[in-house]
Amino acid sequence: MEFLPYISKWIEILLRWSHVMFAILWVGNSFLFNYLDNKLEKNTSKKEVDAEGILQHSGWFYRLERLNVAPEKFSKNLIIFKWQSYWDTIVNNYLLC
Repeated sequence: MEFLPYISKWIEILLRWSHVMFAILWVGNSFLFNYLDNKLEKNTSKKEVDAEGILQHSGWFYRLERLNVAPEKFSKNLIIFKWQSYWDTIVNNYLLC
């Protein structure tokens, strides 16, 4: 029974640091997408593509496209951006009250 207060303190510390980590990831992604929105070149040749660009990182090149409408089928890699904001909101509003 004497370990219960220590366990609750460690859980609280873990939740607070996870909130900090998820918030940093969320803000970093916001800066990345704002930067991309400003730097992508407008595309007038394709109807579904609003803007295009190339991103270079660690010697690799990535083709970027900003779409006008959502595609019918999403890639599973897109989920990570959604879950960062969800976890930050959950930890902040419900667990650290």
